[in-house]
Amino acid sequence: MNDLRLLSYYLGIKVVDVHSFNTLLTSLLIVTGFARPLVSCLYDPTKRYRTNSRRTIQGANYNMQMRVLVCIHNEDNVPMTIHLLKSCNPSRVSPVTVFVLHLMKLTASSAAILVPHYQGDTLKSDGNCSMHIFNAFERLEQQYKGTIAVQQFTAVAPYKSMHSDICTVAADKRTTIVIIPFHKQWSIDGKVGFVNRSIRIVNKNVMDWAPCSVGLLINRCQMDSNQSILSCDLSYSIALLFFGGDDDYEALAICGRMAGNPNVSLTVVLFKHDLCNYEVKKLECLIHHYAARDCRDRIHFKEFMVQNGEEITKVIRSLGDTFDLVIVGRHFDPRSPIASGLTEWSEVPELGLIGDMLSSSDFKFAVLVIVQQPLMTGLTELRTMNSSRSISSKVSSIFSSDEDRHTLVEK
Repeated sequence: MNDLRLLSYYLGIKVVDVHSFNTLLTSLLIVTGFARPLVSCLYDPTKRYRTNSRRTIQGANYNMQMRVLVCIHNEDNVPMTIHLLKSCNPSRVSPVTVFVLHLMKLTASSAAILVPHYQGDTLKSDGNCSMHIFNAFERLEQQYKGTIAVQQFTAVAPYKSMHSDICTVAADKRTTIVIIPFHKQWSIDGKVGFVNRSIRIVNKNVMDWAPCSVGLLINRCQMDSNQSILSCDLSYSIALLFFGGDDDYEALAICGRMAGNPNVSLTVVLFKHDLCNYEVKKLECLIHHYAARDCRDRIHFKEFMVQNGEEITKVIRSLGDTFDLVIVGRHFDPRSPIASGLTEWSEVPELGLIGDMLSSSDFKFAVLVIVQQPLMTGLTELRTMNSSRSISSKVSSIFSSDEDRHTLVEK
């Protein structure tokens, strides 16, 4: 547009004649028309963070720091995110490093930027909101000094490319999980109050391209009063719905870490059917491997035999409102016989069949949907095989060592 104004100005003051003006205008249109598709073909921004294997909680050493990237769109996302971080059992042995990324929509009066917090005072757009968000996480760091470290950033970008900033920070900081808020927000009475479809697109892109595991957090205002954020002694009742999928094992690793928190009570709900290929005893050994040895009394297992989606729904509804947070893996084989009756009602497929059901307004608890597997074309099947093999070997080795330990005790 500026170039066109300049050409018109030159034509008006007789710097160029009509023929030259037409030639320059045609050249401008050709260059402008071909530049964007040409750049799109030659430049792939996802190469900066694309990877053949995602970093995961399973693959991380428990005695090393857990690196988490949390994405915040507005102040309503803050309380539940802080509760989630507190439940992850930060300690001096296994500290948590939190990278906070405040995401702001690009407007006509601002430029696309990604800056750390100490430069955030240069932002004019929505500055008060940013400061409230940053102050909340600074208080969290002060409250958990030595066990939680916080670094904060602001990203101003259009929604269509916002996932690129998220994935870039995740890759640069080598995080093991990215926490993103759901695109729906609930009011206090439990009804859907606001839906942002642009955020939904951002979430889809992050789930597809993130270089590490992703947790999509559905907040229903159950645990997020502003007064309770400052308390260190809050108790959390958490449930894991386990179906045996690859993402379920990543969720199991996260829950094992949470179970080390003395203020967390964990219930693992196991759904079994005729074709399931996991053993409850081995799963117990696996989660005890992730969790601290002194927390086994706070871990409870419930086992249900189910044959179809209707029976799954009945079991989940029977949980009622006894839990503050329910964790579930996204991947769930839609060809499984127990999926019958669930696929027809799917409204948010990126959550998976169970996550989609839990996102309805029928439930009052918060939900964390875990995504470990990327969906990059040509690599999904190979990664699924590798993931299954590594999981099987890990469970077998842990189970074998546990049996050996019992044998030595008996001798």
